[in-house]
Amino acid sequence: MNDPNFVDEIHSSWDTLDETLVMLAKEGFHQLTSPPYQMPVLPAEALTNFNSNQYAMLQAQMEGWRSYTDSRLAVIKSGIFQCNNELADIMTMMRKQIREAAEAAGEKKPSEVDIREMIKSSPRYRQLQLENQKLETAKNVLESHYNRLGRGLNLLSRNIETKKIEQNNQGRRGM
Repeated sequence: MNDPNFVDEIHSSWDTLDETLVMLAKEGFHQLTSPPYQMPVLPAEALTNFNSNQYAMLQAQMEGWRSYTDSRLAVIKSGIFQCNNELADIMTMMRKQIREAAEAAGEKKPSEVDIREMIKSSPRYRQLQLENQKLETAKNVLESHYNRLGRGLNLLSRNIETKKIEQNNQGRRGM
């Protein structure tokens, strides 16, 4: 029922992520590496006590981690896409095999519920479900970090603009 050849063929036809990353690297789009510093958290004192050099350093670190997170998210989402395509193909091929096997044996066609249970008990299908779960979990965690970094950068930017306005107003009063 679960012919390993068709499972291997399906996997190799959808296993395109590494090949695509290599192609993109040849075009100059290399995968980013993790920044060489801890992921920054926007401290409260940054909004009141940082000088322009400290602001610039924090902003650069946050941008570095946001870019890296965005790059990792793209790879994770591509892995999910690949997994989902493979799962769909396995379901289609196994449905066909199950029906053909019942017909060849002169048996009644199995119900859709029975077919789904047979498919879901397939080792490769279960392996892909687990992989998909891991990728979805990683995506959720990375999206949370990406959004937090974005909110921090927005807050930092607004604070810088507010400080500029305050400095301009103080300069006008001094005239």
